[in-house]
Amino acid sequence: MRRYTTLDEAIDRINRAINALEADIHEWNVVKSSVFKNGFTHEEEAASNLKSEFDSFLNRSIKVKENLVVFRSLFDTISVN
Repeated sequence: MRRYTTLDEAIDRINRAINALEADIHEWNVVKSSVFKNGFTHEEEAASNLKSEFDSFLNRSIKVKENLVVFRSLFDTISVN
């Protein structure tokens, strides 16, 4: 039989998903700022930095997806006792 998840565990998982999402939002703003700043003076360096920012953003997005999958599965195992 499955073990029930406590409400504290569920809340902790939800909070981690929210925190990861907030970090993604912050990273997206950094990327947006780097794309639209006053032109690229060092285009190769800017392109490399931009690629690094997008890679980081995508990795964080994957983590958010994983956390949300865990969140979704909580509804199968949560106990309100």
